Amino acid sequence: MSLPVRRLRILRGLGGQRTIASRLVTAASPVTAEYARLDNLRVRIETHHQYSAIKDDIEGLVLAFTTRTAPTSGVALDVGCGTGEFLQRASNLLPELELHACDTSPEAVAASARIAGVIAQFGDALRLPYSSNSFDVVWLRHVIYHLSNPRLAVHELARVARPGGTVILSTNCAGSLPQITTVIESALLSVGLPAVSTADECDDKTALSLMEESFANIQCERYDNSLEFNHLEPIVRYAVASLGVYGVPPTRAAWKSVVTVLCQNIADKFAANGGRWSDPKSVVLIAGRLIQ
Repeated sequence: MSLPVRRLRILRGLGGQRTIASRLVTAASPVTAEYARLDNLRVRIETHHQYSAIKDDIEGLVLAFTTRTAPTSGVALDVGCGTGEFLQRASNLLPELELHACDTSPEAVAASARIAGVIAQFGDALRLPYSSNSFDVVWLRHVIYHLSNPRLAVHELARVARPGGTVILSTNCAGSLPQITTVIESALLSVGLPAVSTADECDDKTALSLMEESFANIQCERYDNSLEFNHLEPIVRYAVASLGVYGVPPTRAAWKSVVTVLCQNIADKFAANGGRWSDPKSVVLIAGRLIQ
């Protein structure tokens, strides 16, 4: 069964440019701390792979979208390269692209650097360590919602893209995974912590608007799906692996208290749902061409 796709908008105009000032991601930020190691990210990815109602392959969707919307030869950059699995697949599917990668996570940079032919380095999406007009394809996959200034990030993507090049962005849609979000936020509030996620900076509508400011020929596709569980353990594992996104890693004193409440919240909701758990989710892919 394939994911339902909705092609939302094609051929949008190029908006005006703005001067931006922003704080950059620092070593002390919750985002940097969360992705210093990739264990939690891998848990979340694996949960989506195993428990989605329709096969979840966001890497494959982005690659297929790339072949339809972007050059398939030249030089490409993956901003926020994560586990490196996307780049491994890109090197096989798009052999005519010279692949570069950057991330603020040393573990992510190391993972991508181990892939034959990939040039990886430390780099912040808000201040990319590349010259202007360097890349024919630039990917920003499920990163923009972590950034303190999404508009500046999109401007940086436009800066390093070559005229005629394509920037491809993926992000979650607003309201995805409402049940998991609710139990996490309830647990945080119950122990006196703020229920603020570092992944709340940019949803699908905001991302589309930002892309329209800097690029022409916008193409957008949305994929609807859900996580489906019939036992507790994977829900708990996913929710606990998401606490770092809320600034509550295992090293924080309140972590054990949050986990205790979170497990009880999940058990109560699971029982109330009759031993089933269905959480809708959607992602959007957006491509924009930098006019020549």
